Amino acid sequence: MITISTHNGSTVDLAHNRREKWRVDQENEKWAAKHPGQLRIDLSKRHEVLVDRGTLAQVYHEIFDEALKEYNEKQIANGKSDRVIKNYLSSIRAKEGSSKAAKHPLYELITQVGSMDNPVPDEIAEKILKEHAAGFQERNPHLIVVGQYGHFDEMGGYHIHTDYIPVATDQKRGMRVQNSLTAALKQQGIEGDKYSHTAQMIWEKKENEALEAVCKKYGYEVDHPQAGSKAEHLTVEEYRVQKEIDEKQKKLEKVTELPAGVTMVKKARLEQLEQTEQTYKQEKPLIEQAKRNLSAARETMAAAVRKQEAVDKEKADFESAVNEAANRKVASLKDHAIEFIRNMGLWEKFTNFVEKITHKMHHGRKI
Repeated sequence: MITISTHNGSTVDLAHNRREKWRVDQENEKWAAKHPGQLRIDLSKRHEVLVDRGTLAQVYHEIFDEALKEYNEKQIANGKSDRVIKNYLSSIRAKEGSSKAAKHPLYELITQVGSMDNPVPDEIAEKILKEHAAGFQERNPHLIVVGQYGHFDEMGGYHIHTDYIPVATDQKRGMRVQNSLTAALKQQGIEGDKYSHTAQMIWEKKENEALEAVCKKYGYEVDHPQAGSKAEHLTVEEYRVQKEIDEKQKKLEKVTELPAGVTMVKKARLEQLEQTEQTYKQEKPLIEQAKRNLSAARETMAAAVRKQEAVDKEKADFESAVNEAANRKVASLKDHAIEFIRNMGLWEKFTNFVEKITHKMHHGRKI
């Protein structure tokens, strides 16, 4: 009995797969920092390019240019030139991180057979994996293979990377031919729900079954360990990656204050975790600055309120003083008027006049 490993994801490193020297040097340097004297990738060992259709941009032009031209001409004819797509690959990359439902330019299936305690001989593992990889395009007519790469030179044992673009045809909305994993799998007869039984899960199970069939052909029965099994069921590569993930996860829990017991992620999440940490570190100073700005704004607002309250009080005091002065002025004028009337000998006439007016007002008569 042996175990098999298939992993499907959207984190694809073509430079790693093609063994471009700058990428190998970068990975080895990073690995040696944690594991002195060890090589992550040993180029003295064998690695093979099984399929390589060229750059991703070239493949996108080959697959989508005709449909892109049709789509753009239709938009211009309908007066919607703002919807014209200049470069399809660039448009997908621009939206890649915008949501969980965003499309990805390229996807990858990584396959391996055997485990740490029960390895498959290299020559047999190579035959099994190459036969499975050779049938990939026939099994998946809507997942267009961009490249397939076999690696003997990496820690963890022989494995194959199959990089592909999901291509959905005869689409009614948007471009007639477009990148859509869900639509491409649907055209292959695979549909699922949005949660526990997605189309991708169903498809990956089918690829597992195809790999298992090849294993049986070479006389190997496949064990299916239950979910949550221990590390002895992991392949050599998975075990190594799991250790890296464990370390990264613990570090992230400290950095981002995540709750304990965060669910472990698989290999395709490793680079995403690293990017999350890097993004957090980059944005943390901005967040702290925003907090300081908010605090300063609150202090400024509080000072403005205090100043306004002082102005309002000063205004009220001023109005009160003005009213008091006015009342004193009126009283003073009244006293002067009475004194003037008396000095002129008119006081008796004035009092009679006042009495007359008062009498008329009592009887409701107007003067």
